[in-house]
Amino acid sequence: MRKGILLIFILLLSAAMRAELLSVHVQLLHAGTLAEQLGEQKDSVVALKITGPINGTDVLVLREMLGMDFEGHLIDCNLRILDLEDARIVEGGDVYFYPYTKTEKDVVSANMFYWCYGLVYIALPSNVVKIDDFAFNACMNLRYVKFPETLQSIGMSAFHSCTSLQELELPQSMRSIGFRAFNHCNSLKHVNLPDGITEMDIAFMLCDSLQTIHLPASLKEVSPGLLNSCPELREVEIPAGVRVIGAGAFQYDDRLERVTLHEGIDSIAFEAFSHCRALKTIQLPQSTRTVGSHAFMRCSSLTEITLPDGIQTMGPQTFDECTKLRKINIPASMETIPQLMFSMCDSLKTIEIPTTVKHIENGAFKLSGLRTISIPSSVQTYQDNLFLSCRYLKEVHLPDNITTITANMFYGCDSLRHIDIPQSVQTIEHHAFSGAGLEEITLPAHLTSIGSYAFPRCCGLTSITIPGEVRFIGDGAFGSCEYLEEVVLPESLQTLSRSAFSGCRHLQRVNIPSSLTTIASNTFHNCIGLQQIELPASITEIQYDAFSNCHALTSIRLPKALTNLGRNAFYGCEALQSLTCLNATPPADADESTFNFVDKEQCILYVPYGSAPVYRSHAAFKDFLHVVEADVTGIDGSSMTDDSQIVGETYTDLLGRPARAGRQGSRGVVVRTVRYANGRKKAMICNTRRNQ
Repeated sequence: MRKGILLIFILLLSAAMRAELLSVHVQLLHAGTLAEQLGEQKDSVVALKITGPINGTDVLVLREMLGMDFEGHLIDCNLRILDLEDARIVEGGDVYFYPYTKTEKDVVSANMFYWCYGLVYIALPSNVVKIDDFAFNACMNLRYVKFPETLQSIGMSAFHSCTSLQELELPQSMRSIGFRAFNHCNSLKHVNLPDGITEMDIAFMLCDSLQTIHLPASLKEVSPGLLNSCPELREVEIPAGVRVIGAGAFQYDDRLERVTLHEGIDSIAFEAFSHCRALKTIQLPQSTRTVGSHAFMRCSSLTEITLPDGIQTMGPQTFDECTKLRKINIPASMETIPQLMFSMCDSLKTIEIPTTVKHIENGAFKLSGLRTISIPSSVQTYQDNLFLSCRYLKEVHLPDNITTITANMFYGCDSLRHIDIPQSVQTIEHHAFSGAGLEEITLPAHLTSIGSYAFPRCCGLTSITIPGEVRFIGDGAFGSCEYLEEVVLPESLQTLSRSAFSGCRHLQRVNIPSSLTTIASNTFHNCIGLQQIELPASITEIQYDAFSNCHALTSIRLPKALTNLGRNAFYGCEALQSLTCLNATPPADADESTFNFVDKEQCILYVPYGSAPVYRSHAAFKDFLHVVEADVTGIDGSSMTDDSQIVGETYTDLLGRPARAGRQGSRGVVVRTVRYANGRKKAMICNTRRNQ
């Protein structure tokens, strides 16, 4: 490297001679006299050596010779080489940098050579003890600095953005390097730091070409961001005396392949090694107690890591998106698996959770490659999203003391065909099994609540029995379970929320318990296989779209207690043959949309005696061609095939008056009503003719 610097001198001096520029040695007896000594040759000097004292007045002259005026404007310059080794910085003289900066004794003071773009080489005074903040900041052509053996500290951003700086040889006297001191020194490739340094703060961040660095043995902490975003750094050894690796210390070091850690490290902080995409393996010392959040996040080549038994705390997303991680242990010293700890660990197929773990936080295994998992009974709390979208998860063992299947716990686990839910479970929260591959499931006897969208798109389910203690089923709980054929609802059920079975296209059989008073909106929307459903006497309200597009529904009885019937409630029920209304007063809120696309010429509307006129004048019912007044108790209008014994039959016209079989009644219609031994009645049109 010294040969390279010598070559730079020769080239610069040769260029100076060809251009009739000067190499000058100035001896100053008094500070502040540099301009006087140089005279008219000031603007022609390419290499300058100063002996003697210099102050702020002299620094102002040097800054102008190096391309920067007092107010911070760039100007033309020729000076490239500055040798101050035999000079001495003293106090006094003019302010050299707007608005107030002055010199200090034996200090390269703040902003002294800030943005001096002409500077290529500088030898600092032999007695300088400190380089202050921004002293050489943005000297983009500075290639080499000769530091004195007396130097102890380098301040904040002192060499920040010195993009041509190629070599860094710091003296053994050094003790501290300040915040961002060498950030963006994009030409630095190799750095050997002396062992006396004890403090460094984000000193080499964004050094794009840095390949190797020797960290001083005296270092107690790898400071936050120390080597952040050094994409060419391949290897680093952390000194044995280090206790803490700071936040983001090696973050975004894309080519960092090997990290050597020694015993004594206590803490690895937030994002310390995150986005180190080439890091394949790392051995944490047994002394490690804390690993911060995101510490190894997106280390996409990391395949294996052993966590020491002494670890007590790990932060959220520690190994998030470590897509090749296939082997890792959870130490027995840990009580909590933190949020998103193994999220998106695609290659992680199984992991053993020790019996010391008490808490599993949000999304701990979300989007991972887990195939099997067993949760010990020591776990007391489960947060949401634990196995969300674990698409390869096939086998799950839940402990007998779990009481809640939390929100999104098995959302999108489309390889999960079967799961044994322990009898201890009382609540299944929203989206718990949404989109899972379940083909069968037995719900525990003491379950009381099924949350919104708990089982939607579980297309393998064909039947489900809701246990006898369930009181609540949330919105869309079984929506779009396309092959669900049969549902058994308990008498304990108090709330069946909207869209609960919407889109269950093969649903054929479902009972509505007498504990319900409302059929919520869209509850059976698009259940195109549903042929019959019996509404209990307790139903007082059927909300909008409750049975819309139930294309196979042939009959329906509206209970006497029904007072509210919503818009489009039976929209598109095109196969409806029989509609029985047990209340002499049509339901409120029903309108012309309620029975849209029902074949009102074929469907018979059965109403209580004396109520036909009010139904014929109501917007929702006025278009029904056949309105029959009858003893509607028991009429269900289904097909006439039944194994029960027929005990009687009657023939009436539309007004319920006696009529003879084979003769035309009022409006050309005769209604045959058959009574069975089991108490049920069925009615059918025996004879019709068109109204003229």
